[in-house]
Amino acid sequence: SSLQQVNFPENLISIGESAFGDCKDLQQVNLFRCPALTSIGEYAFNGCTALQEVDLSLCTHLTKISKGTFFFCNKLKRVKFPRDLTAIEEKAFSSCTDLTQADFSGCTKLSEIGVYAFLNCEKLTLVSMPENLRTIRHDAFRSCSGVSKFDFYACTAITEIEEDAFWGCNKARFRVKYMTNVKDK
Repeated sequence: SSLQQVNFPENLISIGESAFGDCKDLQQVNLFRCPALTSIGEYAFNGCTALQEVDLSLCTHLTKISKGTFFFCNKLKRVKFPRDLTAIEEKAFSSCTDLTQADFSGCTKLSEIGVYAFLNCEKLTLVSMPENLRTIRHDAFRSCSGVSKFDFYACTAITEIEEDAFWGCNKARFRVKYMTNVKDK
């Protein structure tokens, strides 16, 4: 398709499953004026290989990024997350190979990062975890070979990091304050 830009209306409540899947020319989605947005369907922007930036910061009712929402958006460099985000589901940003940063520090309610959520995000260099994060599922950051630092310093609620969550993150350092409640799976 030749769709390059989508300007969503202020009263938008949801985006359906696979709504813009494989729109390979889509470069810009303007969601910053969508405070009523409550859901983005699974694989909604899957394969939008020209998409470079997504600003969800003012989507104040959006609480999760669904399974595969931005899967294989390999030109996606930046994402601004909403404050009330509670979950990033399976494969949400998997194979977003140009993504450089994941700053969740402002996501005051984020409690879970799902399986393969950031798989193969090779250019990801810094990941800042939020205070209330409780669970990182298996393989969540698998093969994020460019990560130099996972910052857990503000993270005080974490209780579970599943197996291979950081597999292939060979250069990564971990900044922690304390993690006395973590269970290894």
